[in-house]
Amino acid sequence: MKKLALALLLMQNAISYEFTKKFTIENASLNGSQLLLEITFPQGFSSARFELIPFNGCQESFPVQCSATLVRLDHQYLGERIGHKKLSFNTHKIFNMNAPMVLTIFGPNGEFTLRD
Repeated sequence: MKKLALALLLMQNAISYEFTKKFTIENASLNGSQLLLEITFPQGFSSARFELIPFNGCQESFPVQCSATLVRLDHQYLGERIGHKKLSFNTHKIFNMNAPMVLTIFGPNGEFTLRD
């Protein structure tokens, strides 16, 4: 559903998918159900919005193996000033499961594999 919403946002505003890649994941950690990401990004006029979108489902194993991508949702003028932000996501809510997991996060600067 979130993928469809993102696709509609892109089509409705006639903008390029490139804006979703205007950030860098500097650090990532997974502690229980809390995923913490530290990112840097070009700042615009309003606060940057990010979304963690699961894809390819989760593979049933122990620990469960899941994957997601982090995208930037705001499409605004991107200035030269660099912002820093710490993001926190609850993996139990995102993936609808309460089990130990290995999580692979895809971002514009590569992938991070984290173990709970």
